[in-house]
Amino acid sequence: MPTEPLSAAYRRARAQLIGAISDTDPAGLSLEARELASFAAGIDRSRFFLAGDAPVDREKLDDLLARRIAGEPLAYLLGEWDFCGRRFFTDRRALIPRDDSMAVLELFLEQLADRSAPLSLLDLCTGTGCLGISAVAELADRGQAACAVLADLSPEALSLARENVALHGLCAQIECVRADAFALETLAGRAFDGCICNPPYIESAVVPALDRTVADFEPHMALDGGADGLDFYRAIVASAPMILKPGAVLAFEVGFDQAEAVAALLAAAGYTDVAVKNDLQNIPRAVAARIGR
Repeated sequence: MPTEPLSAAYRRARAQLIGAISDTDPAGLSLEARELASFAAGIDRSRFFLAGDAPVDREKLDDLLARRIAGEPLAYLLGEWDFCGRRFFTDRRALIPRDDSMAVLELFLEQLADRSAPLSLLDLCTGTGCLGISAVAELADRGQAACAVLADLSPEALSLARENVALHGLCAQIECVRADAFALETLAGRAFDGCICNPPYIESAVVPALDRTVADFEPHMALDGGADGLDFYRAIVASAPMILKPGAVLAFEVGFDQAEAVAALLAAAGYTDVAVKNDLQNIPRAVAARIGR
């Protein structure tokens, strides 16, 4: 197996990425090169600056670079990604967790502050499970007990979510179930204190034109929100009361220009205390409301 020192592998990877991917910030590509070189060396990226002589498998690194230059996202190449300070397994079974989603998690937890523990939560359209798992873990850190159901229509996404539940040691508190956001009656008989949801919200016509790292690799099932991107919001707003307790919180992640429309849907359906929260780029990214008390 041909090898090269980590420091040399990093320089080579950086030069190849910057030379081949012109639409990405060179600083970001430098970080990617560091991540890929560390991964090919089999060391944690936190040790990069301490292990400059570590041997890197050249063939493995070359394969990773070729896949990245072809558009495959870094998170899928590494097989894991950080969200809200926690690590999650990632691959093509589900969308990659993104920092934008921290806004809906933060708003959800804020709105749950007055609910009595133990809390029963639903993460609908769960994907990797990052929202529901992070909610349960964060509440536990705050001394507030919670259990959760992670629901998705995709069996592949649910299998990944189960792996992440096990990764975080939460199998006793979190259940994964197959459920359709357009048929929440399958969850009837359950009563949740809160539902957090990052549904598909991209307009159907826009999905094929997304950046190739998304359009060619991430599951379209988790992206396509219908002609105007609002199909899932309409369906969930209409049917969520059958599975939420009085005063329960319903929190959505929304597209960059959808907060006003989703807030209006909630208000028109009789939800109360509608709130909006911006993401790290100051874009309205989360909308929450309560079932009438």
